[in-house]
Amino acid sequence: MISRKMASIDTARFCPQCGKSSLTRSSNKQFTCSECDFTYFHNPAAAVMVALSYEDELLVAIRGRNPGLGLWDLPGGFVDPNESLEQAVIREI
Repeated sequence: MISRKMASIDTARFCPQCGKSSLTRSSNKQFTCSECDFTYFHNPAAAVMVALSYEDELLVAIRGRNPGLGLWDLPGGFVDPNESLEQAVIREI
């Protein structure tokens, strides 16, 4: 059996914008290219949003948390671990 080491975000070095081997880790989630100044944020988080309309109306919520506390927003949010997209939509609505 041939063992292959899987590439991970920890070994990323090529910039997705300019293609040069100049990508360096700036923080736990941030990578920056020293050649073209491209910034990449590694944040693998799934989210859902709902645009629910009926006749000529659209459901809009008022944000209860920052950022944007008190502003209008479409219902949505992050998907919890072991939660389906459909379950997350129902929870968020």
